[in-house]
Amino acid sequence: MTRIFTILLTLTIIFTALGCTESEQVAPETTKLEESFAPNAQVYEVFGMDCPGCQGGVEKLLKKIPEVEDAKANWQKQRLVVTPKPGTEVTDEAVHDAIERANFTPGKRLQ
Repeated sequence: MTRIFTILLTLTIIFTALGCTESEQVAPETTKLEESFAPNAQVYEVFGMDCPGCQGGVEKLLKKIPEVEDAKANWQKQRLVVTPKPGTEVTDEAVHDAIERANFTPGKRLQ
């Protein structure tokens, strides 16, 4: 019984540590979504982000999409701004898929 408790406690600590660590935190000035977006920027709601580490995870997965030039998330506002590369288009499905792979809930496209 004690061994099972120890294993469960260890797993809980590991999964908690993988979530949001200090090393993943983003400087406060980078947590703000800039008000001046590129003309072709796409803005989405993203639900479930509750720390800077979450924000970084979403941005990292979005930047892996070949058509994405930049992705900026804001965990406090629950928003994501995706800027496509010139001459390309990023589909809503690709964005929603990346958000879901990051274990968050995609909302509607706002812009």
